[in-house]
Amino acid sequence: MLRVHTSTAGDGPLIVCVHDAGDAAAAWSSLQTELAVSYQVVTFDLLGHGDSPIPPDPRAYDLEATLADIDDVIAEFRVGPEIPALVGHRFGALLARAYAANRPGMVGELILIEPEDPPVDVVDRVLTNDTRAARVLDEGITEAASWLARLPIEPAPVFDVGRASVPTLELDDAMPEDLADSIDRFIKGYRAPDIDLRTGRAEPVPVRQSDELS
Repeated sequence: MLRVHTSTAGDGPLIVCVHDAGDAAAAWSSLQTELAVSYQVVTFDLLGHGDSPIPPDPRAYDLEATLADIDDVIAEFRVGPEIPALVGHRFGALLARAYAANRPGMVGELILIEPEDPPVDVVDRVLTNDTRAARVLDEGITEAASWLARLPIEPAPVFDVGRASVPTLELDDAMPEDLADSIDRFIKGYRAPDIDLRTGRAEPVPVRQSDELS
């Protein structure tokens, strides 16, 4: 049973997007729309963010629990033994890399946007996030402070996410305008290197599968 709020668009190979701390799945809306031409793109709100619940137990937010949430999201939308691509932004990139490192064979490609290395202070990330700043302007400081106060989290501990042995694309720019094209070309380059990438998304993208999940 999913404990996080999800959104899906499109049909094709699965891409799962993990947002930054203090952000929400809505941050992926433009990318989701663009990639949905050729892919099934799933976004979700991390626990305590967006439309996902805010459990009072701090243990609900630890790394393994979060990786289990990604497990559940993939299981919910995966078709058969399909292996998805993971896209992560900043803290979400850290989580995506941790997932790939701790779940061998479960990730086809990694796309990391402004990736961060641990330790990451989640509270600091929330406080400095542009989306949260916009929330203060839209809803007022009282509502924004109330949301933050309900998050039972401490600064994230140091943890070793490991290094995933999967094709990885790292982008230093924050959501570049050609992000969808970059992701599309990267995935096609590994799944179908014999096609002409200049033809755009008209070409079908092969679904990557795992024998372990058959």
